[in-house]
Order: sequence, then C-alpha cells, then structure tokens
Amino acid sequence: MCISISQEQWGKTNAILTCIAAELHTHGFFHHKTLERHCGFLVYISQTYPAMVPYLNGIHLMLDSWRPWHRHDGWKINTHDVAAALQERGLDPHLCLTMPP
Repeated sequence: MCISISQEQWGKTNAILTCIAAELHTHGFFHHKTLERHCGFLVYISQTYPAMVPYLNGIHLMLDSWRPWHRHDGWKINTHDVAAALQERGLDPHLCLTMPP
C-alpha cells in the first residue's frame, strides 16, 4: 500500500520549506505566527512522511525558545540548573518551581 499527498499539498509543502530557507538566509529570524502556521501544515504532512519529524522538532524548539527557562536553542533547562540559578538569586527554588494546587 502506498500513501501519498496530492500534488497541490506537495507544492504547498515545497513553497513553505523554500520560504523558511529564504527567511533564514536573508533575515536570520522568523515571524513567530507565520512559522506557527507553517508548522501546523507540516505536522499534517509529517503524518504521511514521518522522515520530516526531526525537522519539525527543530521548528518547535525554535518556536519555544522565547519561553522562560529555555536556552537560546529552545531546549528546556533542567530543574537542577533552574534551582541552582534561583538559589544564586537568593530565592527559594521549592517555592518557585512548585505548581499551585
């Protein structure tokens, strides 16, 4: 059995990937909302082509890089390092890292 996408969807996928590459080479940054929209469509395409999943992980990391306690490459800082940073600032990590009930 062979699963594929339509020529129209393949063309849109190609256009999105070309747009992402062009933005990266010309500006070095992306418009957050546009990248989210592109990523949403690419998630749909990755259901047919699972080889795209590692690239989507990179896009998701880039989209989450603005969040607190994330490194510049988007990966979360582990809890131990966050606790150490809070202690350096004189804060109690147990109060800061626990979620309210």
